[in-house]
Amino acid sequence: MPQRTLIRSARTRTRTKRTWMPESLRDTMVRGIHIAIGACIIALALAIALAMFTYDPRDISWNTAASTTYSTITHNWVGSFGSHSADVIWQFFGFSGVLIAVILASWGWRVASGRGLDLLLWRILASFVALLTFSVTFAIFNFKFSAGGPALGGAFGKIAATSLTSLLPAAWGGYLIVAIMLVIALIALYMACALTLDEWQVVAGAIHDAIMWAAYKVY
Repeated sequence: MPQRTLIRSARTRTRTKRTWMPESLRDTMVRGIHIAIGACIIALALAIALAMFTYDPRDISWNTAASTTYSTITHNWVGSFGSHSADVIWQFFGFSGVLIAVILASWGWRVASGRGLDLLLWRILASFVALLTFSVTFAIFNFKFSAGGPALGGAFGKIAATSLTSLLPAAWGGYLIVAIMLVIALIALYMACALTLDEWQVVAGAIHDAIMWAAYKVY
């Protein structure tokens, strides 16, 4: 009768521990967790985008109290959360706050595809740089969607734009600042989103198709 080994090697113990779950099932579970987390991040990005595009300064928020009949009803499509969050983003970053949704959606895509997010702190820093530089660009143009609408540059963009334009001649200083800000903003956005060039081409194609579809519906 063969004797049983009383002391097993580390390799044998490791092999025994791994048999409690098949490797294929474990990989499927991990893949499912990545997809679920990525889907949640993308859903948050869509909620922020919807809140930004349906923002109404007259909705109840941190800066608006329910003092009129209009403001007692929340017109933001994401509800009270959308009106409050969009108000903060619009006040500080203006229309460039939409980039928060773009960046979060790209992060969600990377997580869902199993690639993860490397250099997260640097990508967060690049996100802030992109937001600020786009805010300065919008503030210099001083454009609004409507007469009573919020400024597209936000508070940060207005302060930075005023400081920068005061250092250069008014005739061409604004154009130079816009050109520099756009270059920095595009580079920062590319670094923040962590997408490949092929993925950016897909995004550009989707945006082009959406614009063409909207133009066809309008005209």
